[in-house]
Amino acid sequence: MPNQPPSNQDIDFTVMPSIPNAPRPEPRAEAPKSIPPSVPPGVMPPKSPGPKKFKFSPEMRKWVAASGAVVLILLLGILIYYLVTNARKNEEPVKQTKLPRVWLNQHFGSESCTDESRCSDESDPDSDGLINYNEFKEGTNPNKADSDEDGLADGDEINIYKTEPGLKYTDRREIAVIKDYNDARDVAENYDPITPGVKMTDVRLRQIENDTKTFGLHEPTITTLAALREKTANPNVKTVSVFIENDKFSPESVVVSKGDTVVWLNKDAVNHQVVYEANSSFGGFQSPKLEQNQTFSFTAEVSGKFEYKDQLNPQIKGTLEVK
Repeated sequence: MPNQPPSNQDIDFTVMPSIPNAPRPEPRAEAPKSIPPSVPPGVMPPKSPGPKKFKFSPEMRKWVAASGAVVLILLLGILIYYLVTNARKNEEPVKQTKLPRVWLNQHFGSESCTDESRCSDESDPDSDGLINYNEFKEGTNPNKADSDEDGLADGDEINIYKTEPGLKYTDRREIAVIKDYNDARDVAENYDPITPGVKMTDVRLRQIENDTKTFGLHEPTITTLAALREKTANPNVKTVSVFIENDKFSPESVVVSKGDTVVWLNKDAVNHQVVYEANSSFGGFQSPKLEQNQTFSFTAEVSGKFEYKDQLNPQIKGTLEVK
């Protein structure tokens, strides 16, 4: 740095004056230094004690072990939940159904559908033209094409003929039951089941024709109507009625010709079952258990005289003679 010119200001110093005869302070004595004890040669000096270690009590160890086990179980549960959740995400979505579990269990043996081809809402396992959901709504059997055993498929009754699929005689007159004019027989002979005793009109026939083209006929409708129309073409064929009342067949003996039909009608409050056991010349027949006002029909095709009985009440017997 360049030389600066001296300052013209004076510098003052203040000096404390000494006091005559004042006592002088004593010099401070130093603390004696500690001399470590002498250690003989070859001997290690003792180690200074370190920090005191914390020791777990037995109760504390048990608590720590239990806490660790709980944490491990929680972690394992979280892992399993994660794996299961991801696995479900990769599965195919479960199809929703409108069918009640009770209904599925009743007809397919399980409260959930395990076979989409048989028990889904849109399936038709009995091939009667009626899907399962419609079978449920109509109260029909999804595993039986003809629930009321009138010879017409359930789907054909609803979609084409407009008859009751759960009622063998849509024509509810007593004469229809006695003469066994079920829905199929009405249709085969061009009588309208929904207008009892009246022949089908041209409008009704056109409606049936158009709906048949749309929905098609299903078994057993096709086979039943073909057989009935062939029988109707023969004017000599007739139907004979036998009543079951007061624990006996009335009449007890009937005579018919080949091709004729015998209809048994149970008018008793108890069940009956008409049966003829097969032999070498005749195939035999057996009705289901007939409740009150239920019928069973049989078409005679073999000549002979046959004694039949009530399977549930063997003392009740009758005779059928076919000429």
